[in-house]
Amino acid sequence: MLHLCHRFSFIFAFAVLIATSYSCRPKLDLAQRKPMLQAKEAQMLFRKFDEKPLTFRWITGKIDSKATFKGKEQEFTTRFRIQQDSLIWLSMAAPLGIEVARVNITPDSVTFINYFEKTYFLGELDYLQKFLKIEELDLKFVQNILLGEPVLLEAEERWKGEIDSSYYILKNVPGKKLRKALGITRDEDFDIPADSLYLYTSIDRKLGKVLRKNKENDRFLKRYFLDDQFRLVKMLITDVINNRLIEIKYSDFGQIDSLTLPQHVVVDIIDSKESNHIDLVYTKMKTEDSSPVLTKIPEKYVPIKP
Repeated sequence: MLHLCHRFSFIFAFAVLIATSYSCRPKLDLAQRKPMLQAKEAQMLFRKFDEKPLTFRWITGKIDSKATFKGKEQEFTTRFRIQQDSLIWLSMAAPLGIEVARVNITPDSVTFINYFEKTYFLGELDYLQKFLKIEELDLKFVQNILLGEPVLLEAEERWKGEIDSSYYILKNVPGKKLRKALGITRDEDFDIPADSLYLYTSIDRKLGKVLRKNKENDRFLKRYFLDDQFRLVKMLITDVINNRLIEIKYSDFGQIDSLTLPQHVVVDIIDSKESNHIDLVYTKMKTEDSSPVLTKIPEKYVPIKP
């Protein structure tokens, strides 16, 4: 029952990472607002992410995790400690409470230990970036995913703002050739199911040419959904080159000391061949100082080969 191959646990642990600020103020009837925002209003939405930055020393707690990968379902309880911009520590236990894996991430390294298989990985973040095909992955990226902060938000990009009946929507504007190849129009329907957003089952001549010449800064299609209190409640990020969509939903916001944080995070990672699902429920969250956690690799454990 506790069988957990090192590859699956490795994927699960880091999927939790890419799975696992807010300004409130006048509440608005979004349904009565015009659907397309002016450029300056789009910039207003962009600035909302900077008005109240998430600042803390430590955040600790527990995550009840459920995940489905390649048709396999797993449940874990994960204890976590995050020291802002310095350390992310995760300890994963199977349903019987036995610790099966541990992860440490610092700004320049990652440590993964599989206690059940007696294996480990110790290396730099560039391997993790290649493993997950996310070149932008670093400690800050993972921290933001887990705590409900935007990722891949670049000020130098072109941005458009829209409003539907439920959300403010901020989205980047990809290059014209990429838009045409993917069939993106001005009147995009934001009600399209997430698993059909810009994922292609085959590459025609036009799309193939665009992908070969695609610039790195034109690689992602990004959408950020904010509620009427300007809290981030959903991110949709399409990685065009890898034909992959990541959808992250945040809900059950709670007050943790001076911070407003989501306590329920749902992550779906979808490509043209399969979909993976992660459900994270946070409990016992605190911002009190925590002693630094050192993860020692036991003797006789076997390194996982990159």
